[in-house]
Amino acid sequence: MNLFKISTEEKNVQLIYLVVLWVFTTILFWFVCFNKFETKEVRGMHVVLEQLEEQKIIAQEQKINEKHVDTLNRMLMQFNPGTSQVYLESGINYELAELRKAYEKKKNNVGYRVYLQIADLFEMYYFDKKATWVSTNNSNSLKKNLTDCEIGFQQTQNNITLQEALNNNKNNE
Repeated sequence: MNLFKISTEEKNVQLIYLVVLWVFTTILFWFVCFNKFETKEVRGMHVVLEQLEEQKIIAQEQKINEKHVDTLNRMLMQFNPGTSQVYLESGINYELAELRKAYEKKKNNVGYRVYLQIADLFEMYYFDKKATWVSTNNSNSLKKNLTDCEIGFQQTQNNITLQEALNNNKNNE
């Protein structure tokens, strides 16, 4: 049976392969058994309940802030800069401040940024309404002054032509 005759060199190479295979298997076994795999934390019932409670609080705050937005919108629709409405203006400023406070409470929450943007929008609308009224009022005042000037100019021109006609009549007589 000379078929399975192995030389000493081949035996040494096989031994080295077996040692390397044994070291590799040992390292693999150690890695699998003793390595702490990072596992996701299991969400317990208390974590879910806390999130639900937080969502309920957010929903309640949204209802309160929704009332501020509706009140502010109604006040701005009633606002007429032409009349003195001190209570309405102070109410508008109060509601704007309340919307800004809602944002200030939870600056780190992106969902609350909408209250700041709504407050800015309504504040721009408020000041634009005032500015539009002032511009319209000034324009109407200037138109009235122009028509008064035109009427005065026409009357003065008619008086001058009448005086010239009377002077011409006196000079001709």
